[in-house]
Amino acid sequence: MSNPEQPPNPPVSSLTNPQDDADRVCHVLLPSESLLVTRPLTPGLQIRLKRLAKLQAQQSNPSSSAASSSSTPARGPSPSPAAVAPPKPKPIPAPSKRPEPATTPPVFQPLKPTAAPKASTPAKFDFKTWENETIQTVLKPPPSGSDLVYLSGLAEDLRGENTSLDLNVDLVDQLLISRLEFDPMAVQTTGSVPTSFEYLSSCWKRLQAARNLLTRRGYSGTDVAQATPVITKLKDLIISYAGLSLQEPSMFYQPPGKEAGPKELVKPLLGLATSSLLTSLSNTATPADQLEPSDMEQFIADIAARFDGDGLEDVVGPVFSELANLIRRDTQGLAGTGAENGWRAGLLALEGLVAVKPVAAAMTRLSDWNPVGLTGAFVEHLTLLGAPARLSVFTREFAQIGTTYFSEPEKRTRSDVESANNNLRATLHVLQQSLFSIVNAVVRSGPAPREACLSYLATALNLNLRRGGMRIDPATVASDGYMINLQTVLLRLAEPFLDAKFSKIDKVDPTFLAHSARLDISEETRIKATSDEAKAFSDEVKQQLGSNAAAPNFISEVFYLTAAFNHYGFVRTLSTHDALEKSMQDIQDHLESVEADRSYIGVSASSVHLRM
Repeated sequence: MSNPEQPPNPPVSSLTNPQDDADRVCHVLLPSESLLVTRPLTPGLQIRLKRLAKLQAQQSNPSSSAASSSSTPARGPSPSPAAVAPPKPKPIPAPSKRPEPATTPPVFQPLKPTAAPKASTPAKFDFKTWENETIQTVLKPPPSGSDLVYLSGLAEDLRGENTSLDLNVDLVDQLLISRLEFDPMAVQTTGSVPTSFEYLSSCWKRLQAARNLLTRRGYSGTDVAQATPVITKLKDLIISYAGLSLQEPSMFYQPPGKEAGPKELVKPLLGLATSSLLTSLSNTATPADQLEPSDMEQFIADIAARFDGDGLEDVVGPVFSELANLIRRDTQGLAGTGAENGWRAGLLALEGLVAVKPVAAAMTRLSDWNPVGLTGAFVEHLTLLGAPARLSVFTREFAQIGTTYFSEPEKRTRSDVESANNNLRATLHVLQQSLFSIVNAVVRSGPAPREACLSYLATALNLNLRRGGMRIDPATVASDGYMINLQTVLLRLAEPFLDAKFSKIDKVDPTFLAHSARLDISEETRIKATSDEAKAFSDEVKQQLGSNAAAPNFISEVFYLTAAFNHYGFVRTLSTHDALEKSMQDIQDHLESVEADRSYIGVSASSVHLRM
């Protein structure tokens, strides 16, 4: 009878075949590990368990392990239970991590060669159909109200000439003239009637859209080349009549009650202020058929390309004058926002105009750029550049600066005063940056505009030489703000050659004042020379250079103009400030002495008058 506490004797086959022992280990020796029994084992874990079972069998019965390892094992009689009973096996610890199921290795298949993409065929292009549709789209706004007009006279003329009514580029001129001369008030109309410039500018916008659509349709290069002359012809005619409408609004029909002429171009230019990062106060949307601020640069460039050398000054001159007058009418100056119809809007509009080189050059050819017969006090009031350059933070010219930023000064803390000063500095910096952009655009637009700009700056300086005197009447000279703003512009122009290493200082002509008539220094006080010695030196330099001497270079011009403006501008302003501060201190001392004198109390006014 066997002992119930001991496990039954293993079969003989388990002692002679290690592979069977390993399989039995997986299913018999781990009865408590139900997770390992019920779930499939990975190949690696199976091999490990088989090796452990084989090693355990060898340790328990060396003779049996040796017999099983022989190449031809012999079967003997069954051993007795006492001789072959192995010790009770120790349970194998379960692995700490759950075994992952075996993954099927990916099967790689050879890539099938893909068919080459078919070459895209250009879209079909019928030139006659495209030409007819494009001209209709450009010249005829969408049907709304009185936008649709019937040109009966032109239609009858074409029928009389047996001409097809299909639109082509040869009929565009006749179409535009008939449309611009058409009087919508003579027939029954509904809605607002556009001016000639409004109609032409809307045609220009639709033409831009048609040109962009032509390039996106995927037509062949030959088709695009065939269509481009039509686009060019339409643009030339539209821009030509738009410029004539700005010059002579009475040339075409204008609806009553609407402003026509240069002011029509001023309005979209002023929109540059509301579309910039500086101000965003206007929430009104621009209609789709009207010029937007984003259209202005291209529109002005097209105007300049058409009229440059053919009366560009007559087209843009009234626009410049309107913007300058708008800036002058803003009496608040830097105390106000200047948005929409103020100084800031006008200044940004000027920047937008001079961004086109031909327009910047045309600005210097206008009559109010540097007119003759000016005086020191009126040079800032009667010139185009003087309108924005006279804006300043000084209360003598703009009294609202004091009431807006420094009202009730005795109640203001130091932080309030510093905050007001910072706001004024930031606004002044914006103004001076815009002024520099305008002058820099003019200087870079060509040699003739550069010379005209230098002549204007020299005129402004020579007319205000009295600012260097000891006692001057402010009403007879230009304001401090005007002179300082021009000096700041010149300092910006001098930055490229006034670097820290003075690498270009050798380009400054040391004899500039001796042979150049740009600056008038005849009345200046000389420290180490008499007037006769200075004249003799000037004559000697002119004789050495000869009659065909080259004009001074731009660096020398800017250098000496900047030095002169520093003397008559900033230094003079400091002297004025010191004198004003001393005068205020004298008034304060006198007020304190009067308040301390109590002898007049109880005395009649007549007695005080007799004493005085």
